[in-house]
Amino acid sequence: KKLTEQTEALKDALSVAEHANQAKSDFLSSMSHEIRTPLNAIIGMAAIAQSAEGNPVKTQDCLMKIRFSSKHLLNIINEVLDMSAIENGKMQVSNEPFQLKGLLASVTSVYYDQCKQAGKNFKCYAYNIHNSALIGDQFRLNQILLNLLSNAFKFTEPGGTVTLSVEELALRDRRVFLRFCVTDDGIGMDEAAVKRVFEPFEQASPTTAQKYGGSGLGLSITKNLAELMGGSVRASSEVGKG
Repeated sequence: KKLTEQTEALKDALSVAEHANQAKSDFLSSMSHEIRTPLNAIIGMAAIAQSAEGNPVKTQDCLMKIRFSSKHLLNIINEVLDMSAIENGKMQVSNEPFQLKGLLASVTSVYYDQCKQAGKNFKCYAYNIHNSALIGDQFRLNQILLNLLSNAFKFTEPGGTVTLSVEELALRDRRVFLRFCVTDDGIGMDEAAVKRVFEPFEQASPTTAQKYGGSGLGLSITKNLAELMGGSVRASSEVGKG
């Protein structure tokens, strides 16, 4: 009986290892495409700008597209580096004073404009906030919120709504407990996809990766950062309901 249990445990471990290896292979395949796309755009726009000498309008348009593609490429590289730091146990969070209201204002300004330009709605609510002057890692909290909002924005069609809400739940021993909730009414996910959404290199399906892009690392990084700050993260979804 013990031998049978050990054999089953080894089979399970092998299955997990094979799945992780396949996920990494799929990630590398997807990542090569993700990196090549903005690089090709940068090279192409640089060539067009060079040939459009004397046409300031065309040159300015090319430079704007180069800047956008460069930022996209930098985001991809940062996600890979963050994931590597997390896996090696080298990721740390800081404790510095910051204002919660200022952080929310910054995040809101970014996504309000993005949603408006894409024909989507963005709403932000704050409930029961009694402590806005906090000590923590503002940069990493900002990263978590932007990762969550990026996914909500990406999978919400024009006319849909992305919402960020923040609620202060408790104050105990000078520790403030906050709940951040990001919701959307986009394409949603089935139960199987929800279960693995915070795993590294995972996306709902290969079709999703091809259509919407992304490295499959953002939500895994979000989960690890939340846990580093003593918190947790979870997701719920239904197909077609966001």
